Parts: sequence; structure tokens; C-alpha cells
Amino acid sequence: QVHLLSHFSTQPDALIQAQDLLFASRSFVVSATTDSAINSLQRLRLDALERGATDEATHLQLAIERHRAELGVSRNNQATLLSTAEIQAGLLADEVVLSLNRSHFGTTLFLLRPDSLQTVSLPDAESIEADVAILLRSASERGRFDYPSATRLGQLFLGPVLAHRQVRKIYWFPDELTNNIPFAALNIGTAERYQPAITRFTTSLIPAFRHNLLTMPEPDSIAVLSAALPDAWEPASGADEIRTWSATAQPLLWAGREVAEIVRLFNTRKPLVFTNQQASIEALQALKNTDIIHIASHGYVSQQDQDLAGLVLYGDGGEPQFVGWRSFSALNLNSRLVFLNGCQTARGEAIQGNGVYGLARGFLESGAHNVLATRWNISDRSAFRLTQAFYQQLKSGQGISESLRQAQATLYSSPQFRDPYYWASYALYSQKKSL
Repeated sequence: QVHLLSHFSTQPDALIQAQDLLFASRSFVVSATTDSAINSLQRLRLDALERGATDEATHLQLAIERHRAELGVSRNNQATLLSTAEIQAGLLADEVVLSLNRSHFGTTLFLLRPDSLQTVSLPDAESIEADVAILLRSASERGRFDYPSATRLGQLFLGPVLAHRQVRKIYWFPDELTNNIPFAALNIGTAERYQPAITRFTTSLIPAFRHNLLTMPEPDSIAVLSAALPDAWEPASGADEIRTWSATAQPLLWAGREVAEIVRLFNTRKPLVFTNQQASIEALQALKNTDIIHIASHGYVSQQDQDLAGLVLYGDGGEPQFVGWRSFSALNLNSRLVFLNGCQTARGEAIQGNGVYGLARGFLESGAHNVLATRWNISDRSAFRLTQAFYQQLKSGQGISESLRQAQATLYSSPQFRDPYYWASYALYSQKKSL
């Protein structure tokens, strides 16, 4: 996409096509987007041939071949991506879609509104990446939040949005950079007065806007899986890195209260509960049409091996085991929400141009409509508090993204959990805009 945009940027009459492609050919999670992205490229190639633009057509053909070789193509997928015009037609007055493009021509922020496509030139990518790294590192440490970087990034990404006074909902195309930004904690106030973005905006990460082929799960059905772990455990098999990590993993002391609170809130729905040895991937597989699946467990992400991003569940023998994200992607789920309430469940290995490989991707590939996950190690107690506030809002009739915003705002308003470390870790991924 960056290659094509850079190429088209030298041809003003083709810039609109490049902008359309930027939005229309995103492929981060669902393999269905691969066919759709290639179809978009093929349509542009045919158009180029009709216009006699042979060099442009050649570039597009090479991009098609490279896309097929690098990503692979599944011919069984039916979903098609929406064009820019189709996305705009579905946007409400209080919504905006943001996308960040980085190339050797510079860094550009795209703002898509119902009636406009705005471009904003940003500083060099290196300075933005540095601020993102500072903010992510500081936010993930209790009491170390870096307000200057939160202010700079807030001005860059949300400053242009604030000019549209009616906007309240932001949809981001995630990539290897934006996936790591705790948008909820960006400062929309001043350098002297911190005002987190959650005081005004909901934020959702949407890998691709597609025609909605999702079917609704069984209404009011809820399942809770809790793998609290014994005081000491070691996986029966797995990489040395997982064995080393497992030796330091502590029992989730608040997981039991988390389960009990969800059961209390939704007692009329009679939630299914799977604790300890019952909390297995086999149990997950049986929850195909469950509306909400909540998982309280340990999450782990390797910095070296993209396959070592996963959760701890229990195996057939009743022993804890590490389950990688690819195993979850093979499930056949159809859930409105999967809540992954463990450490670093939104993290993974970033592949330039192909998104982030990790648990959120795995569950979206499995068929989950929305996945709520975390960017860093979270406090067991604050995880319970946010879960409680989130489900209270959801039960009252709020949408998923608004329930998350209000739950984060609840923790922020509490002196005990005011630090962004406790609430800004949570990120919502979705397969569709309607949340």
C-alpha cells in the first residue's frame, strides 16, 4: 500500500485512486481481506490498462503477485471490502475514520468523514515512533506516565479531530505503530491541564471495513472462562521461553471475584462458567454461538517468536498449558464480544504492511465480531474493577465501545486507579463499524 501510494503520489490524476486504495485494501486480520485487496489492485490495473498507463499497470501487477506470495490467498472467502465512498455512506455525523500513512514522501494522517477526506501532514515518522515508544513504556509502569509525549501525540492525531466538534467516535486502521498507542490516554487538553481522550471519544481499531456477512450469535448467552493457576506450574510442553516465564507467573487472586461479579450482573442469563481445569480450548470450541465470551487468564507475548503470543488454559490432562494465537484462530466462533482480560493480549509481532500477529488477530480470525484486549501487563485488582464497570454499562444498554469508554472513565475518576496504567491498556478491535 505504501509503495502504491508513493507511486501514485507522483501522478496527481491518480491520487484519488491511491487514497481509495489506502482505505479499501487493508488486510490485518481476516484472510477474507486478502482476496478483496487483490481484487482492488486488479481493478486498478485494468483501469490503468484502459488509460494506456502501462507503467502503472506493471507496478500494480507486481504488487498483486507480491501480495499473493507474501500473504497467501484463500479462494473460499466471500466478504468484500468497502470502497471509500461506501465507508463514508455508512458514517454518522459523530464518527471519523483515521489512517496513518508513512512513506519516503513523508507521514500523512487521513481523516475520513461522511462528506470529506482530509489529509494532514505530520512530522517525520522517527519522532512519532520515539514518542509512541516513550508513551507505551511509561504507561505500562505504574506512576511513570509521560504526559509530554501524551500531549504531543494527542495534538498530532486528535488535534485535527477536535476541529470537528460533533465527532465522538474514532475508528483507527491499526498497523505496527498505531496498535501500540494507548489512544484512551492521549491528552486532548493542554500541557498544563491533562484531559484524557476518554473524556470525549470512543476509540476502536478496525482492521478492514467490509460488507457485513456476520450473523448474530444466540442472544443473551454468556460464558466465562477463568484459569487462575496454582501457586506453581510448569507447562507439560512448549518452548523454553514459555517455561521460563511460567516460573514467574502468579495466581490471579481476583479472577474468582471477576467470575462471581459477571454471574451476579447477568444472573438472569444464566452464564456458563468454566474455571481452572474446565477452562480449556475444547470448552471454547463448544461456545460457537455464544454472545459474550469472557476469559480471565495469563497472557504472554514473545519479543522474538510471533507464534509465542497466547493464553494459559488447561489441557485434557487437567494441567495448565500455553495456547498460541494460531490455535485460537482455528476455532469456529460467532461471538459478539470476546474479552481477553489478561496481560498483553493486544500485543504481538508487527509485520510491516500486514498488521500485528497476536491474540486479537487470532480471535477475529476465529469469527469473533469484537475483541477487547490489553497492551501491557495489568493489575489483577484494577482488571476486576474495569471488568465490573464495563459490564455494568453493557448491561444498561450501552454499546461495547461506549461501555469501555465509561469503564475507563470510572477508573480515571477514582483516586486509587487514576493513573493511566490501570485503565489505558485496554483496546477494542472490531470486524465491523456498528459497535
